[in-house]
Amino acid sequence: MKSANNDKTNYKTVALVFLVGLFQGLALVSFPALSSVLKSTLQLSDGQYGTLFLPQVALTALGAITGGMLAKRLGMPLLLKLSLLANGLSQLALLMGVNAGNGFGFTLVIFGTSMLGLGFGLSAAPLNRYPLIFFPAKPDSALAALHTLIGVGLALGPWLVGLLVEVGNWQTFPVGLMTAALGLLVLCES
Repeated sequence: MKSANNDKTNYKTVALVFLVGLFQGLALVSFPALSSVLKSTLQLSDGQYGTLFLPQVALTALGAITGGMLAKRLGMPLLLKLSLLANGLSQLALLMGVNAGNGFGFTLVIFGTSMLGLGFGLSAAPLNRYPLIFFPAKPDSALAALHTLIGVGLALGPWLVGLLVEVGNWQTFPVGLMTAALGLLVLCES
């Protein structure tokens, strides 16, 4: 990812950051949108299903709290890449967990929600800072636009999952998100 501190805005970098925002929204709803698949395949009770999200919340907070410090030490581009890597791993764990059966599968899915939380938490620093750097004359509008894209992903994800579950192809969603995470990582390198 090119430095965002140029006088001239690099629109490719801007588009990439905003695409990561959309991706984050889609990834965040992957586990809840697939609740029927998770509960039936892993034979989860309501309590067990709810337990899946405890590490996600904890690691989101941890990632967000440490993200500012890590952004200073590692740089925001690397932090954004680490968040994409964690999110990609979360989708791999989701896919493998459902296919592993109810014992080990539950552990894999917990790992997946943990990675999802960490990825989202780590992305908070760059996703909330880059729009301010890109659009210093309109920082509130830029940040609102990025958060709107996260919201679009949050709304679009369950709809897409519903369509895929209906045709018996739910696996396409986590595979698509893994592919998107990898693609965004590659774009961050250019």
